[in-house]
Amino acid sequence: MIAEIDARKEGIATQAVKIMVNLAVKEYKKNKIWAKIKDDNFPSIKLFEKLGFVKVTFLFYSLLRILDKRTSFIRRSSLCT
Repeated sequence: MIAEIDARKEGIATQAVKIMVNLAVKEYKKNKIWAKIKDDNFPSIKLFEKLGFVKVTFLFYSLLRILDKRTSFIRRSSLCT
């Protein structure tokens, strides 16, 4: 989250997410990355979609009982950056 309004739209969050994804893949050998984002947080959803994450349907995960109704999950479909 970029709290300072003047610091928004500067690419800081994009760079931060890219660094975290690369760290998870290269250092920790992760092949799936999940982001928990509120359904009405459109700037964050747009950011993660721009970076190749895909929104996963609530129904699939509600069957597993790990989500609440106010939250979206987005998954990185391809970890190549």
